Amino acid sequence: AIVPEVDLLFLCCPNNPTGRLIGRDLLEQILCRCAETQTRLVLDECFIDLTDGSGMACAVDGNPHLFLLRAFTKTYAVPGLRLGYGLCSDSVLMERLYDGAQPWSVSNVAQAAGIAACACRDWPERGREILRVQRPRLLENLRALGEAGLDELRFNLGATNCSDRVIANMALAKRYIPQVGIETPMTPELYETFLKKKAAILATGIDFMNCAELHLNANNIDNYAGENLYMARLGYVSPIWSRELTLTLMRQAAEEKWPMVVHDCSNDTKFARDLNLRAKEGGWFGQSSYGCEFDRIPFAAFLPVLEDETFPFLEEEELPHGYRPGEIVL
Repeated sequence: AIVPEVDLLFLCCPNNPTGRLIGRDLLEQILCRCAETQTRLVLDECFIDLTDGSGMACAVDGNPHLFLLRAFTKTYAVPGLRLGYGLCSDSVLMERLYDGAQPWSVSNVAQAAGIAACACRDWPERGREILRVQRPRLLENLRALGEAGLDELRFNLGATNCSDRVIANMALAKRYIPQVGIETPMTPELYETFLKKKAAILATGIDFMNCAELHLNANNIDNYAGENLYMARLGYVSPIWSRELTLTLMRQAAEEKWPMVVHDCSNDTKFARDLNLRAKEGGWFGQSSYGCEFDRIPFAAFLPVLEDETFPFLEEEELPHGYRPGEIVL
């Protein structure tokens, strides 16, 4: 609720990642309410030039509590230059922002690109026309996939570290595919970025998230030297923290009542699922397609966890006869 205790309100129009516009009438009501409560309204319109919306630039004059954010990045396809601007009629605020800004907040390259972009006066409309032509084609292809029987689509969100573009594609796919979810190995980087973008990800309406353990192989195991590792049945080697992060995320999803299901696709879960599948296919008892990704077991990789006195082993198998302390004869 917009009440006097709220100092600042951020809105994004069009919304990211869904691309939906906030209705003009609703925006004007919000603007009037913010004026009554003396709440600063910051409206992010960085994508507005890619839509058929007109934006709220005409409302800046006479509404000093309105601050618009615009960017060249999306309109002129210049990512990385960090070129944008703000529109506000509050001169006092603008002076304070100017005084607190970096001396050279825009690079020479960005300035040159901005000047060149402004010379392309017909480009925003040309860009919108291209989108008008391509948008129906994209939607028609998605609709056709859904009608053809594609009832589930999974995105590897970890491969792009929660890219905004992938999040937007998940929202788009959800409009036409019944079941849309995430299939990804759990890493600290993914966990951290996921929580930062949690609101945007949940807003896509996806149905599930399958969190797998990170599987190591001869090509990447050296990147995790010194980490506590373990080996699951049939040789899968994973960092112990991978499943711990999954269980932490599952607990948070339950406590906050997320509108999607988080699955624990651990090594044990995958192994049990594969045993069940092979049995249904007529395989022999205990048959599984899972196997070690190493030619030889990397015994040295497990020294850190064995030497970690703070790590509690819940269960320990007894060594076979002949290999126990005092029984080994060289």
